[in-house]
Amino acid sequence: MPLHGMRLLGATALTLLLNGCGGADFWIDESGSKAKLATIDSGDSVTFSWDPKELNGFSSARIQPLDVAVGDTGPASFPVTYSDFYYFEGTRPDGSVKTSQSKAEVVALQEYCGDSQISLNADLWLPDTEAPAEGYPAVVFMHGGSWRDRDYSDMFQFLHRAAREGYIGVSIDYRLSADGDGDTVLGQWPNHIQDAKCAVRWLRALDAVGEINLNTDAIGAVGVSAGGNLALLLGLTDESTDPVAQERIDTYRDTMQHQSRDDSVQAVVAIAGISDFYRTWHYLADLKQNNISVPARDHALDGVELLFGAPPTDNPNDAASLPYIHNSPYFFVDAQTAASQSFLLIHGSADRLVPVSEACHLAHRLWDLGGSAADVSVLAYAGENSSHYSYQQVRNMSTLQKLLTKNLGDYAKPVLDDTFAFLNRKLKGGAAPVYSEAPLSPGECDPSVPAI
Repeated sequence: MPLHGMRLLGATALTLLLNGCGGADFWIDESGSKAKLATIDSGDSVTFSWDPKELNGFSSARIQPLDVAVGDTGPASFPVTYSDFYYFEGTRPDGSVKTSQSKAEVVALQEYCGDSQISLNADLWLPDTEAPAEGYPAVVFMHGGSWRDRDYSDMFQFLHRAAREGYIGVSIDYRLSADGDGDTVLGQWPNHIQDAKCAVRWLRALDAVGEINLNTDAIGAVGVSAGGNLALLLGLTDESTDPVAQERIDTYRDTMQHQSRDDSVQAVVAIAGISDFYRTWHYLADLKQNNISVPARDHALDGVELLFGAPPTDNPNDAASLPYIHNSPYFFVDAQTAASQSFLLIHGSADRLVPVSEACHLAHRLWDLGGSAADVSVLAYAGENSSHYSYQQVRNMSTLQKLLTKNLGDYAKPVLDDTFAFLNRKLKGGAAPVYSEAPLSPGECDPSVPAI
């Protein structure tokens, strides 16, 4: 049985990453340091090799089902199945023990939607805790990449935290506008949001047949960058009284399976997400025209343009401009969604690719139409690691650790902590969230496009 795309949950101290694309790494992380312990080859078994010093202060360790003692050098092999759960338990010289702090049943990479032409996959994690009477809440995670590259594996750390918090977590692939080289068109708008909606319906369909124990009234959407844009759209496109908006929503649902299921979500976290395609394209185009260097500028500009097949004009009423406007999250905000939906908008204050003003632009629209400060919050992280480029490096393990773990950097801890403080309140009825910093007030949240 191939291991393509699978992720097995390890401890917070030890993480096992598997894929079928030529190997992945097995890491130990204690007190913020990292060491490579093993290489995973594509196939049905896992092979470990290590240097004893890489056990980082442990006198022995248990990596189910393999015992590791000081002096051992490996390699050692054992079979792996999709249902296996591997955990870490290490004993230090003083006798203290470090074990897994969370568990999950990791289900094989599954097709969540598809037809005769395409197959869309999702990484599904089920918490290893007793389900609440109403079922587990769930979160759909969506990766970034300018709608043109990257995949579900970028959201591994979010899945790991979701399991720890007692959520069903699912990270999805969705159709992309181009392959990694930008040469082959694989999908065009609205394929991306159609796929995200299909993933939500799939979760409810799994619950209906007893595959998972889901609280169908407690599904959240979390996305980074392009995925943040999709998360916003999931939260804003349930239904609309505006006929043009409703026509767009209908096209977002006109795809593939599970049509009888609901695709609504009850909470949204958008991290560096675009809320207005039209103004974002013009902002990025102005950066390029003025030769202002911003990492990933052209990649993002081309990514927005690939969605709709042609650039917009300076006239918002032109036919070339309307797709940018009529498919933006901003366009779908009305009094009903402003009053009923909950949003956490996270940005970095140093983000020059998608400035924090993009979050404020949407937040003011929601506030103006009745959204409360408790249900629409904008967090603007400060510091040198709060650029959009940092978000884009979630593909890289070291930068991922820098962004999302507690041990490294000022920007590291808040992303996951703030995301789940919000979700726990909205989906689990928990305490009011205490964020890493105070949300921006309307007066502090400037929606203006930054001067070039």
